[in-house]
This record gives sequence, structure tokens and C-alpha cells, in this order.
Amino acid sequence: MVADVVVSKPRRLAAASAAIAVTVLAAGCGSEPAAHGFRPTPPVSAASTVAASPSAAASPSAAPAAGPAFPADFKVVYQAETPQPKAAKAVKDFGDFWKTWWYSISTEGKDKRYLDYVAPGSAMYGTDLFDRVVSGWKAENVRPTGVVRVRDLHVLSVSAKSVNLVGCGDESKAGTKNLTSGKVSWTFGKQKTSRYKIRVTMVPGSGGLWRVRAYQPVSVTSSSGKECR
Repeated sequence: MVADVVVSKPRRLAAASAAIAVTVLAAGCGSEPAAHGFRPTPPVSAASTVAASPSAAASPSAAPAAGPAFPADFKVVYQAETPQPKAAKAVKDFGDFWKTWWYSISTEGKDKRYLDYVAPGSAMYGTDLFDRVVSGWKAENVRPTGVVRVRDLHVLSVSAKSVNLVGCGDESKAGTKNLTSGKVSWTFGKQKTSRYKIRVTMVPGSGGLWRVRAYQPVSVTSSSGKECR
């Protein structure tokens, strides 16, 4: 059965973004952006994972030695099962990507270190989806608050060329904070797409760093995403 792919961005771009389904940026109404990408209505379907790569305009910097310092009212949780030794670095590097990506979202895109974890090249469609997610939040003049979480992340397969991961994304405890007024809304985490299954492919890069080659969120309303409900 073909999985329902969840995607999102600010509402004014929702209809046009249906073809670019790779991440789950939660966007809602008004000042409610999407956490991961573009959430079209109705949800679109895709038979294969779409690969992601950084935009040409982005300028990645050196990978951080320590985790990012999030705003006091925002927390990013990454929970992975203990992987086999050959996959341990890929699992760690995906966690670092996840945290630095959300850090960029929470700081209006002022920190681009997450792009160090994105592999160049794209199998289909886009090249700058992760960057678009960051830009979408900035355009809506909001940042995330509350908690976003990856849980039950585990390894599906390992080879010298790639590590495939699967886990659950959960934004049900997250909200948005307006950067001008300071107003907080919790409708962001109450959407049907606030919980989702994610499939990830990591590939080795220079310096021993594993990078995200493909990222596919799957709606929990589909049979293949039901374990993340």
C-alpha cells in the first residue's frame, strides 16, 4: 500500500507544495507554521522516498562540538535504540542533524550547521527542502516552543554505502511563539500530522560524517505509519 507522505509550510504555499513532499514542517493557520515542511490538503501519496540536499545559496559551517543551546521554552528530544556498532555513528549523526535543524528553525535560520549533515545531490524534485522549512518559519515570524521528539528510532539495514533508519516523529506537545508579540499558540501540535513515521537514509561523507541522503515522513493514518500513532 502506498504511504501517505506528510509535508507542510506556511498556509499560502500549501497548495503549491504538494509535489515537494519530503519533510514535515508543521504549518497551520495564521502564525502557525509547519515543523517540517509542507502539509498539503488533502495529503498526497508517494511510492518512494525523495532525497534531500542543501540549497546552493546555503553556506554550511563546521559541525558543532556540542549540542545547540535551544530557547529555554523549547526542547528537542532524540531517543534511539542502541544500534549495532557499524551503524552507531550514522544514528548519532542523524540525531545531531535533527537537533541542529530544529535549532536553525528556532533561531530564524541564523545557524546553518544542519546543512553539514545533508548529502549533496537529489534523486527527485528539490534541492533545498530543509532550507525551505527554516525559511517558512522565519517568514511566519514565529519559532517553536514546547517539545518535539524523535522516539523509537532503530536501524533497518546497514551496508558500507548506507544506513537505513526508521522511527517516530512527535510534535503533539509543540506550539508556536510569535517573535513580535510573544503570543503562544498550541494548535500546531494538535494537527493530524503532528505524529508521523520517518524513514531516513544516511550515507558516508568526508571526515567520517554520515549525512542525510533521503528523509521521508509517513502519515500515521496510513497502514505503514500506524505504529507511530
